[in-house]
Amino acid sequence: MKCTEMFNTVDSLNQEYVKVWEDVCNIESPTKFKAGVDACGEYFAEMARTRGWKVEYFRQPVSGNIVDITLNPDAAEKPIIFSAHLDTVHPVGSFGSPAVKIEGDKMYGPGVTDCKGGAVAAFLAMDALDKNGFRSRPVKLILQTDEEVSSATSNKQTIGYMCDRALESVAFLNLEGSDKGKACLIRKGTITFTFKIEGVEAHGSQCATKGANAILDVRTRSSSLKSSRMMKDSPATAASSAAAPFRTPCPAIANSRRTFALRIPISSTGCASTSSRSPILFTSPAASAASTTPRAE
Repeated sequence: MKCTEMFNTVDSLNQEYVKVWEDVCNIESPTKFKAGVDACGEYFAEMARTRGWKVEYFRQPVSGNIVDITLNPDAAEKPIIFSAHLDTVHPVGSFGSPAVKIEGDKMYGPGVTDCKGGAVAAFLAMDALDKNGFRSRPVKLILQTDEEVSSATSNKQTIGYMCDRALESVAFLNLEGSDKGKACLIRKGTITFTFKIEGVEAHGSQCATKGANAILDVRTRSSSLKSSRMMKDSPATAASSAAAPFRTPCPAIANSRRTFALRIPISSTGCASTSSRSPILFTSPAASAASTTPRAE
């Protein structure tokens, strides 16, 4: 398969997929409108079936169902995976009826860039690969359904499903809209720790030697965390200060006890590392017992 042939095929499919783009953006699908999100997913699923591709679902009771589409499902090599999300932000009716407006060479409406346009671009690429005889590895498109609320309506199950599939792939490409002609290769993410730090009560006359202040201690520990291994990839923390000594006395609040939640940005390639001489409890939501195994239908 030559690149020129591939690009010629993409060009030949352009008008067909502009219509697909318009159709799916006219299916309004704010995150909490499950019927609309599922209808949009089914549009892609039906297109995939007509081409003989494999369609699987990861069904959800509240959020939309993930649609997982695979070209060449029986190929032996590791898959290439595209991902996009079908949920949008604005309430149904916010853009009028129909929701999509086309003016010249521009399209306006819910999800045209974020992120139905990306889903359509991925499907077009898969169609072009199929038409040019690409068979060496699976090519998968995973359509997530509650990205706009950070996967809250599925209790993180949809993003968990995508992450599990990503581990099986040779390349994972997210089709969220960006600057024209550019690709983002690395970005920062977010991780949340809950620190439980208890102070040591002491009389004001003895807190310098016997007391420990929980409020001030969490400040020094958050500064220490910035300079740990976990944060090394973040340019924003390059000049972070060293941690102060463990015992941070203050007569007025030497017996303070608090639980602190710190939201700390890290790079997607970071790893957690910390050391401590005081009790720190790291907590995270319990892993869902629900299976993330898709079911073909």
